[in-house]
Order: sequence, then structure tokens, then C-alpha cells
Amino acid sequence: MKRVALIAAIVFLVGKAFGESVPELINYQGHLEDDSGQPLDGVSVSITFRFYDAETLGNTLLTVQQDGIQVSKGIFSVLIGTGTIVSGAEGTLSEVFKKHSDVWMGVAVNADPEMTPRLRIGSVAYAMRALAVDEGGVFSSYSILGDSESSPSGYSFTGHSILTEGPGWWTGKEDMITPRTALTAVAVNGKIYAIGGYLGNNAYTAVNEEYDPATNTWTSKSSMPTARAYHTAVAVGDKIYVIGGQNFTQVFSVNEEYDPMTDTWATKASMPAPRSSPGGAEVDGKIYVISGSDAATSNFEYNPGTDSWDTKASIPTARLCPATAAVGGRIYVVGGHYTEYYSVNEEYIPGSDTWETKAALPVACSWFGGADMDGKMYVVGGFGPSCGMNSNTYRYDPSEDMWDTKTSIPTVRNSPGVVPLNGRIYAIGGSESEYFQTNEEYNPGQFYVHRRN
Repeated sequence: MKRVALIAAIVFLVGKAFGESVPELINYQGHLEDDSGQPLDGVSVSITFRFYDAETLGNTLLTVQQDGIQVSKGIFSVLIGTGTIVSGAEGTLSEVFKKHSDVWMGVAVNADPEMTPRLRIGSVAYAMRALAVDEGGVFSSYSILGDSESSPSGYSFTGHSILTEGPGWWTGKEDMITPRTALTAVAVNGKIYAIGGYLGNNAYTAVNEEYDPATNTWTSKSSMPTARAYHTAVAVGDKIYVIGGQNFTQVFSVNEEYDPMTDTWATKASMPAPRSSPGGAEVDGKIYVISGSDAATSNFEYNPGTDSWDTKASIPTARLCPATAAVGGRIYVVGGHYTEYYSVNEEYIPGSDTWETKAALPVACSWFGGADMDGKMYVVGGFGPSCGMNSNTYRYDPSEDMWDTKTSIPTVRNSPGVVPLNGRIYAIGGSESEYFQTNEEYNPGQFYVHRRN
């Protein structure tokens, strides 16, 4: 017989926003042990979730069976509602919470009997009643978890948040002003700058638009001197460096510095060779522009302090449009294409000027974006013969050299600007059969604790 030990804040309801909708999914996380108390590891289980209108006995409102749940070191995570609806008085989770103010959930693993006691779940969107953290880290009743610091009526934000290990979710934000693809998105001082890009019909833009996540608004800023797309852009301190790229007739080595504080541009030392579609990242105040057009294996290091370039160890696999991010002082260059589409993942160590091959992306893909957050690398969007128009959000953990898959991005596209900021990832613009203004925010699973007044 198996048993489930609940972890802190393990259940939260996934709806629209506070007060707007009842939940359509429930993200459930737990710790699964055997009879001797040893955590299960490397196994797959089926879990049956039953929803009742009472703590004991009562009526069965809905039964959902979730198969193929992976358990690693005892931990599992599942989106209830994505499985098979088996039976019940109601047809969907939405109907359960629309018609019933209080709901209890029972859990049964494989063929084992249902565990007790049942878990009581409230009907507030993104919420769980009966588990939340107070000032001393003690779980107390009458608190809920929300996806923002804004409290619903009758609750107050406690100042605490909880980061869960789940699939996360995407939320639509205010659209960018100018629809485009092959742009870059860079964060400085709490704002995001969406720079350059391709407009279609052989038109390349120098437009520079600022997004403020705090107010969910966009503002037009000073355009960069050189209109282009398929460039790289990297922040060092409070400045942004936009390097390389192309227009319809030319591939560039140009390097232009943007100062958001003064909204001005300055021309800096050009890259040693022109490159389109390279990878770019910053480590210890220096910028690395890697690979790109002409089957280049080049790895150029730029020092903004001295406005000078140096040539470093070549990347083993030449490619265009890889996803690139710096995590923990190392740079990861993932996927891309040239004569074929790649899943290769190569790690650059600036301190030793060396490369190592790491675990490959689960699928060969290109034309996507990479971002670092919480010691992990996220890969978003893209296209390739194997991945198609990629909707998956992939996460790479360098400490374990492993990939996993998170919640799919709602708007499938290639060549978006992808950038991390304040524990979130933003995917901006891009293209499929059209050029997008779309701005979507990924939350890896951070919830805010609100206490009942």
C-alpha cells in the first residue's frame, strides 16, 4: 500500500484571475511513499481523484483518473483535469466549483483504497483553503494562494510567497506596439526593451519599445541607429548592447549601445566579423557573441569597459538561431540549424575558455529564445522539421544535466524575443503565418499568500 504525504502549498486551482472564473484545472503536488516510509523513485503511477460535497460520505461530484504520473525521489506533480473524466454528478471541474461552495477531494493511488482524510478545497480561483504560511512559517486556515500580490475581496496580502515545483503557467499581457519577428527583448532596471526585428515584405525595423510589467504598459523609445533583425542584444549593468544582425542586403558587425536612463544610443567598437542569428550572453560583465551566419564557429568576447573585442575558443557546432543563456557563470547554446536542425547543447566555461557537450534538447529545433531563471535555462518557441511549430516550454537544469517540459506557450511562434525578469519569463512578438504583437508571461509556480480579514 502506498501513501501520500502532502507538501506545503501543494494544491492550487488554475482559473483566470481572482473573482473572474472558477478553476478548470488543479495543480496537485505531493510526496509519495511506500509502507515503510521510503519515497518512491523512478516509477509511474495512476491516481484517481474524487470530488465530494462532504468531508465524509456525501455525494461523488466528479471522478478523474490521471495515468502515467512520474514520481521522482518521492515527488510528483499533476494537473488534475487533463486526465480521464470517469463519472460523477457533474461533468467538469468547472461545474463542480460553480455549483458547490465547498468541495472535498479524495486520493487513491493505483488499486489502493482512497486515503483519508479528504482534502477540503475552496472555490476561489488560484486558491487553496486550509494550507498557507503565516509569519512563523506555520500553516494556518482561512488563507488562500493567488497568482499576484493583489488580494480578492475579504483578504489581505501577507507579504509571503511560495514557489512550487509544478508545470507553471502562461498569462497574456498587454500587446507590444509594433508586430514583428526576429527581435530581441532585454531587461534593465525592471523594464523590458523590445528592439529591432523583421516586419515582413523585406522590411527591417529599428523600433525600440519599453514594457513596464508593473503597469502592464508599453512606451515607444528612441529607435536604434541601424534597422535590423536576427541580431543579439545583451545587458551589462544598466546599458544594452545590440550586436550583429542583418537587413535584406547586408549582414552586420555593428555594435550599438542603448542607455535607457537617457534614452540615447552610442556606436561602439564593431564585432570582428559580421554575424546574423548568433547566440549572445553575458558573464562577469563581458558579452559573448557565438556562432551565427556563414557556418561560423566563432566566439567573440566584448568588454564594454574597454570597448574592445577578443576571440575565444570556437564552439564545436556551428549554427544559426540557437537558444542561448548564461546560468551560473556558464553559457549554454542549444539547438539551432545550418545544414540540419540540431538538438545539441554545448556549454561554454569562460573561466577556462573551454566547451563541453551536455544533455541534448529533447527535440531538434531552431528559431527560438532562451532565458535563465532560478538557476535553470528555459527554451521557448521555435520551429523545425522534428519539433514543428514548437509550443513546448523546455527547462534545463545544469546541476543535474537534465531537461523537463513545462506548460506549453499559448501562442505558438518562432523567433520571439524571450527575456527573464523578476521571476517571470516574457515571450514577445515572433511569427507563424503572421507577425505578432503578442506578449505572454510565464510564471514557474510562484503563489502569493493572502489571509482572510
